[in-house]
Amino acid sequence: MEKALLDAVQGRFTAFAEGGWSDPSLVLADEATDQAHALWAAAVAESPAGAVPFEVVHALAWLHWSRYYVLPDGQDRNDLQVATALFTHLYRIDPQLVPEELLEVFTAGSEHAMEDNAGIPALFPASYVGQRYPSARTRAVAEGPDWWEQRATTMLRDAGTDAEAADLDAAIDLLRQAYAGYPADSGERRRCGAHLAGVLRRRFERTGERANLDEADSIDPDPVQRMTLLNFADDALQFQSTQFGPRPPEWDKLEADLRNVPMPSAKKPDINGFREGQRVRLRTDYLGTSATYHRGHEGTVLITDTSPAQIRLGREADMHEILMDDGRIIVVGGAILEKIRGRAQVVYSEDGDQVRVIRA
Repeated sequence: MEKALLDAVQGRFTAFAEGGWSDPSLVLADEATDQAHALWAAAVAESPAGAVPFEVVHALAWLHWSRYYVLPDGQDRNDLQVATALFTHLYRIDPQLVPEELLEVFTAGSEHAMEDNAGIPALFPASYVGQRYPSARTRAVAEGPDWWEQRATTMLRDAGTDAEAADLDAAIDLLRQAYAGYPADSGERRRCGAHLAGVLRRRFERTGERANLDEADSIDPDPVQRMTLLNFADDALQFQSTQFGPRPPEWDKLEADLRNVPMPSAKKPDINGFREGQRVRLRTDYLGTSATYHRGHEGTVLITDTSPAQIRLGREADMHEILMDDGRIIVVGGAILEKIRGRAQVVYSEDGDQVRVIRA
């Protein structure tokens, strides 16, 4: 019932806004207020703690603001009072979510004094909002996983790409709460999990603490991202100075996992059945940023990094380095590779920066 009511309320405001706010009947009809009150009652009834979903508060706030916008002076205060009470919750997490006309009210902290048609301030239970939306002014309304996720999103947006460690920590705490609060196997939980994993990976890039990456992969596995971040960590490990204190012991384990040990092709581990030197053909076209190949183009499998982490992640992602016959290297999924007869000898330069193949 709540989803149908939410769609109805949102649909009214959306149609009103898309029509240039020119058809008041969309928001002034008796059915509109009936749907709004029913939606609020249904949402409150579903939460013993008094929390109301973010989408519900957002939809009702804009419906009542629309009614205030088109009603005559003197008849518009009830809806302004309700809209202000609901927008208060949105303002606390993101001022960009509220109409500009209300920003001064919230900045001054005078939302509780907003009067209804009878001149009764919102602060009093006898006011219109107190009678029709009795719990709208309680802070419990804006609690729950969707609100926590929204707060984290706003916090990270405001912090920008160079977010401070404290901002990342606070956002992660909120997203963990939200992730735990969403129903299992729900689309909201999956979305929040992907969001949380992304922020954990950002913190890993900043701190190098492997626990962040492990937690991210336990929630939303991304082998390619892990591969990229571990390579970043590999670069960081080149810094051996003890100028800033002793090298953390966990770095030894990380370095061992990332160490590339040169070895002959025949001794290198395979990646999902593809061994270095194996000749392959593309099953489909490949459209890369710097090269394009068509179905049927051929190349040779390379395994340039034998570190345990790289081999493990290559297998998880089913990604393979291919030295195409024109001398360029691409990385593709195993699904578009077809093994063909023949092997090639792979020859690396002494520093390992260059590679060529000798075909039989």
